[in-house]
Amino acid sequence: MSSKQFRRLCLQDLTSSTYTSPLTALAWKKFWGYPVSHACRNVWYRLLHRKIPHRSLLNRLIPSYFPFDTCSVCATGSDTLEHFLYDCPKKWLVWQTVWDEYFRLLPLTTNQLQKALFHLEFPPPICCPLPVSPAIVVGYTLLAVWRATWQLIFNNQPFAPSIVIQSARRLIRQAYREELFLQGCAHRALPLFSFH
Repeated sequence: MSSKQFRRLCLQDLTSSTYTSPLTALAWKKFWGYPVSHACRNVWYRLLHRKIPHRSLLNRLIPSYFPFDTCSVCATGSDTLEHFLYDCPKKWLVWQTVWDEYFRLLPLTTNQLQKALFHLEFPPPICCPLPVSPAIVVGYTLLAVWRATWQLIFNNQPFAPSIVIQSARRLIRQAYREELFLQGCAHRALPLFSFH
């Protein structure tokens, strides 16, 4: 199938879709102001418009190329948008672990995660392990899950929750250091000198 044919199929799906974003103009303004990378914002933008290429969508658009809609990660559920993002048990483990580190006061539920991902309504963060914006935590966890999923699909690299969690933590730390740099602060503590 050529890219032109694929685009035509996607456009047909767009014209038949009645989905509109749940975000207000103010929420969109906040979204564009989040201190996240282009890669992170791109995935999140696609999610907000429900244009993530999950297996159920691809099976509906191109059944000859995607005869099954089963999740590539857990092979148990239908790979809907929600399953692709967080309903898959291995992905839920990633979300739950990172969520507990940054939003410990509010246990993770599907509803809480949907509010954060689709409506940009975040719980208040706790100060540990890093004092970062909740948008950074949610956005970079989303990016880590996204990258690991595509590593499985394109490179047969297993989706290992512990590795994805480490990737999310690394992305969050990097964003924190970049924020400090932009504020003119050193990203590492200065060494303590003693003259005694």
